Amino acid sequence: MKILHVIPQIGRNQGGLSTGTIAICRAMQSVGIETELACLHEANDEAPAGIRVHRFKPGLRLTGASPAMRHWLHEHADSYDAIVAHVVWLSPAHYAASAAAKAGIPLFLAS
Repeated sequence: MKILHVIPQIGRNQGGLSTGTIAICRAMQSVGIETELACLHEANDEAPAGIRVHRFKPGLRLTGASPAMRHWLHEHADSYDAIVAHVVWLSPAHYAASAAAKAGIPLFLAS
């Protein structure tokens, strides 16, 4: 099984949501579930060891808009068995929802 987690940012300064999402990915990996992350890229973000991360340039809007992320999700969603969207009030979660619907795969919402 292959799961994609979509979250606005994963930097250490992002706090609990970032830390929790990475912990969920590691827990899934420990039981044999392949996990990847898609996030917006900030200059100081470090990729968590052992997790494949797809990074996208953020747009200028406060909602986390990223046309590049939206396009990539729509092109690659069908490569996954499910998508988990984190921080549901920002644009990346909306991109994940529309991409999952288009690909016909389950979408799970988290925080």
